[in-house]
Amino acid sequence: MKAIGILGIIILIILGIGYVRGWVSGSVTQDERGPGVELNIDADKLEADRQKALDRVDGLSVGSAAAVRAMARELGKGESALEGRLSAIDTRSRELTVSSGDRVLELHVPEAVPIRRAGVLINFNQMSSRETARFVFSHAGEDRLLARVELLR
Repeated sequence: MKAIGILGIIILIILGIGYVRGWVSGSVTQDERGPGVELNIDADKLEADRQKALDRVDGLSVGSAAAVRAMARELGKGESALEGRLSAIDTRSRELTVSSGDRVLELHVPEAVPIRRAGVLINFNQMSSRETARFVFSHAGEDRLLARVELLR
């Protein structure tokens, strides 16, 4: 009996997350049999979010990785760097919008990536837009993994 209660709670949590993410919607119905509940699952939205998450695991999204390969300069074997100005910072999702030349790049900064200003380690929320930063990437085949962020000015 306890296992059924725990299973019910897990299902409610999953449905709640699905509702917030837009994967699940529901409505109350009424027909000749009485009241009911209709649940709809948006498989396309679920798959898009799943693919986005897979693209980000331990690396950059596919589009960002291609842009970094094209824009960054090689530092040495297995490393490259890209400099740009921070134009937007989303502290909640740890997303940065970076302008470099005439290109704009969206980067996710994992919590494990160190961020330094003048050699001093800082938190993600201490960055401000309009700062210039150098993003150093390590290479894993065609993938580019963000290794560190250095704020320049």
